[in-house]
Amino acid sequence: MGSKETEVTRDARFAAALLGTYWGMRGVVPEDGPHERGVFFFRVGGGTYALISAPSGMQAEAGFRALKYVHGRGLSTWEPLPNLFGTYTVHVRGTAYAVCRVYETPAKAPSPYPSRWDDSEEASEWRVRAAQTLAHLHRLTALSASPSAVAAFLEGERRALAERAECMARREREIASAPYPSPVEALFFANLAFLRAAVEVARTSLDGVAPGETYPLVLVHGSPVADAFDSAGRVLGFWSSVAFAPAAVDLAAFFRGGIEAAVTAGGPVFRFRRGGEIWLVRSREAWEAYTAVRPPAESEVALLRALLAAPARSLDFFCRYPADTAGHELDLVRRFERYLDEDYLAGVLAAALPFPSVPVEEGADVEEKEDEEHEDVKRRGRDERAEEVHEDHR
Repeated sequence: MGSKETEVTRDARFAAALLGTYWGMRGVVPEDGPHERGVFFFRVGGGTYALISAPSGMQAEAGFRALKYVHGRGLSTWEPLPNLFGTYTVHVRGTAYAVCRVYETPAKAPSPYPSRWDDSEEASEWRVRAAQTLAHLHRLTALSASPSAVAAFLEGERRALAERAECMARREREIASAPYPSPVEALFFANLAFLRAAVEVARTSLDGVAPGETYPLVLVHGSPVADAFDSAGRVLGFWSSVAFAPAAVDLAAFFRGGIEAAVTAGGPVFRFRRGGEIWLVRSREAWEAYTAVRPPAESEVALLRALLAAPARSLDFFCRYPADTAGHELDLVRRFERYLDEDYLAGVLAAALPFPSVPVEEGADVEEKEDEEHEDVKRRGRDERAEEVHEDHR
């Protein structure tokens, strides 16, 4: 029996004991297919369910209560079920567990188009609806938290960014002293200026996050990529995270998921740090759809810029190379190149946020110009009358 099968079997035994004790469920059958990290899918009778693990604490119970509310509003295909004690979570050895009934698996729904981030009209409509769904989720579950509530999150992001920057500097020194850099290392050196600039932009953006007296926290999905939505973009499933956090967490994952899809399917359009203008057109419509439902605070936009600007995909890959990366060297070069392209587009979006206001229409410009001319005529008339009065006084 392979290690993955052993893991699933072990999880199934633990899940069966947990579900029987706290939810009264019997006859648990593990669901076929991949099991997401922190989520165990199973069947009981004719229904499909998910056992979800989360960090223990009061936030876990509040998160699943919020998810229950969101399901009732038609935004989630997952419905938390109360246990025998009337709560939604149980805590075992520092971990919270909850059970959700899964009414539909979005990934199994047929998709009418191959990519939801291309230039087709159908994809554009999907992006708008998905962004609106995410905005409704955040608006319905928003709460005002003190700055200290988000301080730990910000500190974690600063620490992660500092670790990536330190790794980048260390690898630079190591490669500089090596006689022959590998193709992946040569690609790193060729893009070192880009990576340094991206890290600095992310650091500056994080320093610019000013929560003020309160900071909005929302129920975050954790990974609202295309497969997490239904084919219409109206409902969310596959909840990898059920917790309250800054909305920027979901927004960054949403746009980065789109970037990954665009780079993968876009061919030469997005290769070698190109295609920024095309990507901004696609992402702007989603951003405007989101902000029309829930306008984010300035501190949320600053945090989103930081999460997008950080070259996490590139540096996380390179810091694991070569020890924790498998494959032919040329395949690794292509993968690293793709990650660099993704981080570039994310940085382009970070620099554009928030998008400037829609330009005034030509007719409005004409009216404004006419108003200015009218005011100028009235001003000259007042000056002439004032001069006449002055002459009479003399």
